[in-house]
Amino acid sequence: MVLTVKTGDRIIVHGNTQPYAKAFVSNTYWDSIEHRWIIELDWECGGKSKVYGHDEGKVWYRYGDAN
Repeated sequence: MVLTVKTGDRIIVHGNTQPYAKAFVSNTYWDSIEHRWIIELDWECGGKSKVYGHDEGKVWYRYGDAN
């Protein structure tokens, strides 16, 4: 799987498009133990979290796809 999001991209998690719910990609890396892409998110005032690359379209999607 090729990961096409990059640092600074905005993504939507769980369909939350509210203005306060701005998740930006802060880092991406390949986890060689779990064999999957990890996408670390920065929620600005809301802390940090992570999602997995293979969950695109299920758990998260690109902000540009929401418009």
